[in-house]
Amino acid sequence: MKILFVNMFYNEEGGAQKSTKFLAEQLVKEGHEVFAYSNDAIDSDIEEVINGVKVFRRRTPFFSLNYIFSTKKNLAKHFFYKIFETYNLFAKRKFINIIEEVQPDIVHFNIISGMSLSIVKEAKKRNIRTVWTLRDYWLEYPWGEKDIFLIKLLNRIYRPFVKKSLRHLDIVTAPSAFTLNNFINKGFINPSIQKCVVVENAVLFSKSKLENIIKQKQERERNTQKTNFLFVGSILELKGIFNLVAAFKKLTNPSISLRIVGKGKDVVKLKKEIEDDPRIKYLGFQDTETLYETYQNSDVLVVPSAWDEPFGRVVIEGNANGLPVITSNRGGLPEIVQTVGGGEIFSDEEEDALYSILNKFVEMKNYNAYYQCILDNIDIYSIEKQSKKFTDLYLGKQI
Repeated sequence: MKILFVNMFYNEEGGAQKSTKFLAEQLVKEGHEVFAYSNDAIDSDIEEVINGVKVFRRRTPFFSLNYIFSTKKNLAKHFFYKIFETYNLFAKRKFINIIEEVQPDIVHFNIISGMSLSIVKEAKKRNIRTVWTLRDYWLEYPWGEKDIFLIKLLNRIYRPFVKKSLRHLDIVTAPSAFTLNNFINKGFINPSIQKCVVVENAVLFSKSKLENIIKQKQERERNTQKTNFLFVGSILELKGIFNLVAAFKKLTNPSISLRIVGKGKDVVKLKKEIEDDPRIKYLGFQDTETLYETYQNSDVLVVPSAWDEPFGRVVIEGNANGLPVITSNRGGLPEIVQTVGGGEIFSDEEEDALYSILNKFVEMKNYNAYYQCILDNIDIYSIEKQSKKFTDLYLGKQI
């Protein structure tokens, strides 16, 4: 099959990007012709081949991803760019040129901010099988989720157009039942018109390597009383990082630590919050190789999100690197913990719930029960199983 992935970025700097790239490269390994279209080119259009995937990086006139995601914005300029985020004639023409060159059997949409929703119709009217994986809430809130009258009004105006565009999809998937049901219940997708399926995100791991990592962690537990907590994610209020710092500070044990990996607009605030506690270290953003080393040198991963995560890739990454995971009960996070059994869930609404569960892990003699669950169940999130589900969907098979 010829498969064209569409995602605004094609890299490994975020969960949606990793999920798209890992799946694309696995499909190449299985003998498919795979292409990717992104609108993350900065100065000029670029074409390159990455691990067998031909990537069309395009620059979109009247729209800039770098500006949209910058922390400092001019209000008028931002408003102008947002208008072209959901419909951009230039982006549509570039997409048409790509599908006419590639002639794909499948177009698999992911996050298409700035690419124009009309490209879904362009694929469908050429009788190309169309698939969309819901990875965030942009379709529901194209102007953002702020409680501001104008933003709420603009979202309300755009929604009928969004829903109409999504009617051209053959298949809609989401990495969690929470996310899929959210869009079904709000009328964005219709199971009577489209096939709607949960297909979990995947993580790259070696079972034998995981067994060795866990053995090393068990040995470390026997020889030290120190518990190394880890946070990995965007440094944003909604990710719960400040709730985690506050809960951790209540723990009086001097031999425990909290390391924080990531980047985001609230880094300055974070540095101020942790400067009075030498047990807490901010490590900045890390590439995949360095991050995996950090996972393996930590004891417990904490994902304290204060918003409804569509999935929570970091949870399975932690499990796949031998880490028990503590998560909030928001969005798709509990589904992963309940499926694997490799951690604990706390209520985001209960005061001191996070503190109590952190303390539980400090006082626990070993994490063997979590390790065994991880070894028994992590295969559910293997890239091979995810790829099999998607190829069956592409071919119209039941999964």
